[in-house]
Amino acid sequence: MPISEWSMKVSDGWPTDNDDDVAGPAWAGVIPFGRLPRESPLPAPDLRPGIPCPPSVTGMADPGRSDPA
Repeated sequence: MPISEWSMKVSDGWPTDNDDDVAGPAWAGVIPFGRLPRESPLPAPDLRPGIPCPPSVTGMADPGRSDPA
């Protein structure tokens, strides 16, 4: 599906997540864009242990890498 519009949020702090969001199964964190070489995705401080960073996120951080090694 082509994307015709998108937006992004630029922030220098972590967002505040609802307790229900923190308790969920999804990975949460940031991709530090704007730095070269690009850094690895950073997990949110309140991310529950055992939730891996998905390949779709690692691929955005490093387009040449397809697996979260």
